[in-house]
Amino acid sequence: MIARLVAVLALLAGPALAQPTATIESGALRGVVREGVEQFLNVPYAAPPVGPLRWAAPQPAKAWIGERDENVAYVRCPQTATADTPRSELEDCLVLNVYRPTTAAKLPRAVFLYVHGGGATNGAGIDHDGAALAARGDIVVVTINYRLGALGFLNHPSLGQGNYALQDVEAALRWTARNIAAFGGDPAKVTIGGESAGGTVLCPLLTSASAKGLFRAAIISSDDCLHDVDLLAASLARGEGVMARAGCADAACLRALPAGRIVDIGGFAAPVVEATAFDRMARGDWNPVSVLIGANRDEGRIAGPAYLAFDKAAYAAWLRKLVPEAFARRIEQAYPVEKPGLEAAYAVSAVMTDSGMRGFGGCTSLAVAEAMSKAAPVYYYQFEDPDPPFDIRDDGYRFGAAHSAELTYLWPGGVFARRAARLTPDQRRLSDRMIAYWRAFVRDSDPGGGWPRMKPKDGKLLALRAGDKDAAMTRQAFAREHRCALWSDQPWIMSRG
Repeated sequence: MIARLVAVLALLAGPALAQPTATIESGALRGVVREGVEQFLNVPYAAPPVGPLRWAAPQPAKAWIGERDENVAYVRCPQTATADTPRSELEDCLVLNVYRPTTAAKLPRAVFLYVHGGGATNGAGIDHDGAALAARGDIVVVTINYRLGALGFLNHPSLGQGNYALQDVEAALRWTARNIAAFGGDPAKVTIGGESAGGTVLCPLLTSASAKGLFRAAIISSDDCLHDVDLLAASLARGEGVMARAGCADAACLRALPAGRIVDIGGFAAPVVEATAFDRMARGDWNPVSVLIGANRDEGRIAGPAYLAFDKAAYAAWLRKLVPEAFARRIEQAYPVEKPGLEAAYAVSAVMTDSGMRGFGGCTSLAVAEAMSKAAPVYYYQFEDPDPPFDIRDDGYRFGAAHSAELTYLWPGGVFARRAARLTPDQRRLSDRMIAYWRAFVRDSDPGGGWPRMKPKDGKLLALRAGDKDAAMTRQAFAREHRCALWSDQPWIMSRG
């Protein structure tokens, strides 16, 4: 009986003894093994940005005594709730998650540090489960939190010039340079990636003198390095608006408010720049690194349902708020709307996609890729699966390859697990290929698989399609599909419409 009890206890103790460990500059960590990878979750990379550190540059995380184990609680920076994620008012949120294969490696592994999207007001690193990329890619994956909304971007004379979120991402990169070797990662082989607002936050780092050398390559998904940033005057005006809504006149008042109050005040959030990364890249003023960049064919369809009620007159009025009369007439001819319903929603979605006016695809994305290709290796993609696992609305609206559709294929866990379970066999093969491309790029700064390099005005890109094979597409074919001749001979539309 005693021998049997000892055996049972040994079996129960086995998983605990097998838990992975790592020692970093702040102390010892204990991780868990899930989905075939070792995971270290909620690792602090900076001190809690509370009290006098709210709206201040990130400070080093404090050291701890003993072994830190916070692998259960998921940490999110202050934000509102969404359909998939809960509300948070937790400011002690500057943490990151590390995923590494369980197998030993002969050499240190390449590292992929990922910046989540969410409009710069929502999201968390934990939403992106790095298990699949780490295990199948034989790389170390790091997903990070950064301050969101007004807490991450507020610009006011009593505080300083915003961009606390950008400083958070740079602090996470510096933490990675100092500590990733403890997880078997190579600090000289770091690729930074981001989707949507994650790309918006990432792009200024490509032009930053202080971030130079912290990463050797970048992956930019559904962002054009042009939109959703503020020049100084606009950021100051937004800051005054936040102060007014908060009923505050100075920083002391703002710092005394609960985080939940600042979340509820809400408002647009964006990096503050002297010039957009798009413009700086166009004139060669950036830190050239290898770049994998692209977007989805139907990006704008994510917003389409909001325009189902547009009739011809409403559509005409909407366009004339965006562009001058003569250009509006040209757009109406290229994207006609005669009646409300699906026709109107799809037309407005196509205008949003092709013009790049929301910064997440179309002709502006192609333009920045071509600009970067003058100085560095650039690999461009268009995600084209027409039926990703979005829910079909009762009115028959189909999202197609809309904004964020590709995330399920690259991160088939976390908040995307429910959709990933609905992938067809053909879509799973596409997911496998995409993970292989991203893996190869992180490891070698080249996605391999016959992916052609982009060239200025005469290059090719890769169309990512469900099934067994992707297809090379000329930039001329892409430009025809998105009517870039129409959009490129006018000033880019900067309004979000």
